[in-house]
Amino acid sequence: MIKKTYINSQIDANLSRIKLKYHEKKTVKLISKKLKSSKNFLDIGCANGSFLFNVSSLNNKVEYSGFDISKKLINLANKKNTNKNIIFKTVNIDDYKTKKKFDIINASGILSNYEDFRIPLKNWLSFKDKEGLLIIFGCFNSRNIDTIIKIRNNYNKSNWQYGLNQYSIKTIGHFLEKKGYNYKFVKFELPINIKESKDPIRSYTVKINQKKRIILTGANIVKELFHLIISN
Repeated sequence: MIKKTYINSQIDANLSRIKLKYHEKKTVKLISKKLKSSKNFLDIGCANGSFLFNVSSLNNKVEYSGFDISKKLINLANKKNTNKNIIFKTVNIDDYKTKKKFDIINASGILSNYEDFRIPLKNWLSFKDKEGLLIIFGCFNSRNIDTIIKIRNNYNKSNWQYGLNQYSIKTIGHFLEKKGYNYKFVKFELPINIKESKDPIRSYTVKINQKKRIILTGANIVKELFHLIISN
């Protein structure tokens, strides 16, 4: 089995977050129609629960589950949780086994942690109901090149880690087509500028002109962001 390494050194960025990020607002728009008829919803990598707290207000009849590998973040989510329809659990999704199927599965910013995208993608798809949706947000390459990147953040003295891998749209699409799935990539454009941070792992933006900006990682790698929507 291929070893998986997570950038847990970025956990602090999610400790106090309450408001939805811009890409999460876009996620809500993309799933809003499906959410009206759904019975359950799984958020993989739910962090402190802020996304589920916001989404649950749109349909309080849905059963929401939030899983995260960080016990610290799940504890925070449970402390804030007053909604009986939301359940938060500390789960390593790679080891999670269930016969339950979900109408909507959300996985944001996680796929780039893996050396082989096929392992998590097959796993997540196995949780999806036949008529369900799997929506993945993250970095994908519009050019037909896949990159595997290891980084070491000297700011917080981290070990060598993954987290900036980028698979091409064509590679992902070919995999899904062979499996018989329908899919769509929706380009995400960040509507604000982000300044550079003291912590070099943080992304920042550079304006190309008045209407366009690019997003750079702390490793000075351009981030192309997409929502990937997968259905049967």
